[in-house]
Amino acid sequence: MATVKPLCARIADGEYDKQRMPTGVSIILPYSKNFTVDGVEVFMLSNEVAYSAQLLAGKVSEVVPTDLAKLHLPYPKIAIEFSISSELAALRKKQTLCIESESRNEELYKIATVGIYAESHPEKVTVVQPYWKFVYNDIVEVCPFAIVFNYDYWIGTPVQKVIVYHPHYPEMKIPVGLIPSPTWMAALDGVARENFLKAIKDGHMFRTMAKEAVDEIPTTLFAALLLINCKSGITLTRVSKRVAPSGYGKRLKRKYSSPAFTVLSLSEVEIVSSEGLVSRRTDLSAHYVRGHFKARKSGIYWWNSFIRGSGTLRKRQAYVVKE
Repeated sequence: MATVKPLCARIADGEYDKQRMPTGVSIILPYSKNFTVDGVEVFMLSNEVAYSAQLLAGKVSEVVPTDLAKLHLPYPKIAIEFSISSELAALRKKQTLCIESESRNEELYKIATVGIYAESHPEKVTVVQPYWKFVYNDIVEVCPFAIVFNYDYWIGTPVQKVIVYHPHYPEMKIPVGLIPSPTWMAALDGVARENFLKAIKDGHMFRTMAKEAVDEIPTTLFAALLLINCKSGITLTRVSKRVAPSGYGKRLKRKYSSPAFTVLSLSEVEIVSSEGLVSRRTDLSAHYVRGHFKARKSGIYWWNSFIRGSGTLRKRQAYVVKE
């Protein structure tokens, strides 16, 4: 039977501590030394919900808190994950992070899954650690940077202060701080750690990665939190913790076991199995979709009303996600 295991749990189990990179070289980077799912509430967004979150993220004024000191996570530790579907990639206009198309093979760096780990600290400080899985060869990377909100009260590694401007809303400023990833710092020691700190300070690739991470991750996080608390339209399905049978060896035990997690799906068009697998509903009744305007590059057009679905035609209740 097909099962689902969150990417954060696979990282914490050490599945990606040793990886073969696109160049063929094997790299040992023990992320699992400082990456845990203990006490973490894990949410996995369906493709439809992830798409909706990206749409919300484009409306920064509606998504980003006016005072980041008032950002309140629903849990002290939370992880949010979603796949980059073809529809979502088209909406984002790319499926990559930190890519310089002139010098790197973009196909090797397409993203399959994005994860956002957020943790509350004293004095209303929030630290966010992005991570992602590439399409190519199932390679996983924890972002070399962590993002700090309300950084004036952060006690620890010196913060590099950054102002994020949204491309469509330049008047909206999101002040965040950057620190070296605690996961990387725990995985490296000695000369390797020194080289890492020097690279993230001076390396062009790391600066590009940091810019793209802080441009995209904060608004996506806020949008996802809004949808987790959405009053209607979203279904939250709790998937129970899986514990491997006692007879399983270490490898099978790691593959089978999984923490509990919650799947967010779009109620009207998706269903979720007890194992966490999301599929499209096949029982959609016919319903009217009212006419509406659509904006295109060439102008604004009216879309005539039409009937969607099959079966007995019924009237659907409308609802507002945010006013």
